[in-house]
Amino acid sequence: MEKVRLLLELNMTIHELIEWIKLRGEAVELQDSIFGIPNDKYIERVIILYDNTYWVIYAIYDNFLERCYWEDMNDFDSEETAQIAYNELVQLAD
Repeated sequence: MEKVRLLLELNMTIHELIEWIKLRGEAVELQDSIFGIPNDKYIERVIILYDNTYWVIYAIYDNFLERCYWEDMNDFDSEETAQIAYNELVQLAD
């Protein structure tokens, strides 16, 4: 798993690694990157291409408090599989 390898090699937290990849990668623009979910929360998501790997990065935030409840990322070999995972995040809103 690419994420674990990078975490160990770079000696970073998941938050630090996410910011590191966001700064060095190229964003793959998709519409509707932010959407609401139950309990006054929303998800923000993006696909980043970095080092021939597509990263789906997402976070869950509170609508009213400046608080991030969850932040994570997953790596994919192709843009198509990354887009499938990106789109599956919408199911959390149901």
